[in-house]
Amino acid sequence: MVSREHEAPILLVRERPELVAELLRDWLAVVVPSHSEARVEAADFTQVFPVEFRADAVVTLRQDGQPVMGIILEVQRGEDDDKRGSWPLYNAAFHAQIRCQIALVVIAEDENVARWAAKPIMTLQAGSAFTPLVLGPSRVPVVTSEEQACRAPELAVLSALVHGKKRGLEVGRAAARAALSLDLPGERRTLYLDLILSALAAEPRATLEIEMDLSGYKFKSETFRRQIADAQALGEAKGEARAVLTVLSARKLAVSEELRAKILACTDLAVLERWIERAATASSTEDVVQE
Repeated sequence: MVSREHEAPILLVRERPELVAELLRDWLAVVVPSHSEARVEAADFTQVFPVEFRADAVVTLRQDGQPVMGIILEVQRGEDDDKRGSWPLYNAAFHAQIRCQIALVVIAEDENVARWAAKPIMTLQAGSAFTPLVLGPSRVPVVTSEEQACRAPELAVLSALVHGKKRGLEVGRAAARAALSLDLPGERRTLYLDLILSALAAEPRATLEIEMDLSGYKFKSETFRRQIADAQALGEAKGEARAVLTVLSARKLAVSEELRAKILACTDLAVLERWIERAATASSTEDVVQE
């Protein structure tokens, strides 16, 4: 399941695709061609390669309707060598589609992941390494003034997403005040508040809710409601799975690693409740999980 932390920067770029061009120009020092439009494109490259290659977000910069630059956005929360193997293919596939310069940008919320992602990738072309453009925490500005946040609200929200765990109240306050004070479309304001508050730890979020009269705030965007509900259901399922193992342990029934993994992997609450009932009387763990 895709996490809220992974999805949040992608939602931000889909809401305002020009943001990724600004990040390239202002914070990665990449020359961005003149353009009149930034457009979100399909992120599926399976039409070029026979197996699934899907980027997190894809944007084209266009002038008079014609693409002048393509930007691929990847959000990376951990090290994954398979992704580094895919990134050069993403660039090649997108270049084959639009026939202009391509930039692959990686957003990493952890400096160690950022350093890992920024390492050159050896390609099939001898002597020609592929180097991702990486925005780690040190490259994303810490936006703490409301004035700066109002000038660049999406950058302020991104600042809250990246720095919310360490500078939560400062960056959250600036971004939230900008979202509430600007004349933004209602759905965009709702999404920005959801993103900001989701990025904060419990204490700074509670303080911000009191300051801004948001006590008892409930996430309003459908994406966040669905993901929060999924996360809550997953958490409940994990608790039920642990209860199964607790009952088996109390009754001193042997649990193999294979069966332990099966129990912990189950997310069906009805099945887990049935296993808890069986665990109280079954003569073996196999009898508990037998369907």
